[in-house]
Amino acid sequence: MLLLALLAVAAILLIGWPLLHAAGAADVVPEPTAAADQLVHLREERDQALEALRDLELDRRTGKIADEDFAVLDVELRARAAAAIEALERRE
Repeated sequence: MLLLALLAVAAILLIGWPLLHAAGAADVVPEPTAAADQLVHLREERDQALEALRDLELDRRTGKIADEDFAVLDVELRARAAAAIEALERRE
């Protein structure tokens, strides 16, 4: 019986520990900065452009898009991806 009581107390302390100790600097999530937001935006732009390029290539291979249209869209998407990558490289 004593062992069961000790296990119950240990479980309560283990579960309640985060509520019992004071939050330190390591426990606080910092506020997002404009620079961090810009990095996230550039990464999303890069990922979206690369995904669009992959989808465009798949559409060309399956015959869903004409070669002339593919060429125009390919140049636009590659320029968009390259611009995002270059901007990321300057920031990182």
